[in-house]
Amino acid sequence: MNAILTIIAKRRKKSVVLVSLTMTMLIMLLFARRVHSFERYDVVVVESSAFKTYEDVIAGFKSSCNCNVKKIIPLDLYGKQTIDEIYDLKPRIVFAIGEKALKYLSSINDLPIIYTMVHDPKPLVDDKKNVIGVTTHIPFEKQLSTIAKIFTSVKRLGVMYNPKDSIGTATMNGVLSRASSLGITLTEGKFHNSRDLISAVDKMDGNIDALWLIPDALMTSPELIEYIMLYSIKYNVPVFSFTDKHLDLGASLVITTAPADVGIQAGELASIMVRSGSQPDNLINESNYATVMINKIVVAKMSLVIAESFKNRDTLKLDLTKRN
Repeated sequence: MNAILTIIAKRRKKSVVLVSLTMTMLIMLLFARRVHSFERYDVVVVESSAFKTYEDVIAGFKSSCNCNVKKIIPLDLYGKQTIDEIYDLKPRIVFAIGEKALKYLSSINDLPIIYTMVHDPKPLVDDKKNVIGVTTHIPFEKQLSTIAKIFTSVKRLGVMYNPKDSIGTATMNGVLSRASSLGITLTEGKFHNSRDLISAVDKMDGNIDALWLIPDALMTSPELIEYIMLYSIKYNVPVFSFTDKHLDLGASLVITTAPADVGIQAGELASIMVRSGSQPDNLINESNYATVMINKIVVAKMSLVIAESFKNRDTLKLDLTKRN
């Protein structure tokens, strides 16, 4: 009897050892697969220009992409050899920063391209199945709601936009509807060129409580921005803009996307693509966050009324994924 029990005990011990070894091998296999799926991969960055702002975009991208940035290529410092050099570097993904970079890379169809710092990418990504990214566009309805919450005295708002901008044209009806629900009257200032812009500003004739600038290439012209700021001083009309560069020039409010935030979001997209081995369906993704900056010095000079909850805040972050 004792002999039989001894044999059974030995067999049980062997079974336990076999199960233990099998489990160990399974765990090692799963761990190996996990490590492989999270292996760092190479990315080549192409910048429209060597802007300091783009350093924040790249830092954000690096923090979330789990990748090796193999090389950064500023287009304004390189020539026609850029495309050949990208292929020589054999990256898993190319990261385009800015409209010029995205446009330049349009000849590449066999490498995944992720972009950001582009306001209106639609004309550049149509029919491009290898391109995906994060736009810097902030829904105008959400911007308008933010303006109304911060500056309760603004009831007549002039809005300057280019009808050729596909985003502006497509959403302006929604903005007009949103303004009405907020008790704000919008005066539209449409422009196609610099002469139109000046004329549209002049037609406002000071009969507005504030002037709201929508992103456009013309708005980068120092001469035109100076003209708008002189109008602001002449009629004591605050300017609400889309870039922090205009704060120092006299804008009262800026609603913009922080470069680091869109960089992080682009890096997350890259990481998802590499892990899943496929590309998300949505080729144009809006930024998840917006940064609001208030120029308290100019606001005081313009006698703007700030809502109580914003009086002690110069900067705040909006979560654009949430409803207003």
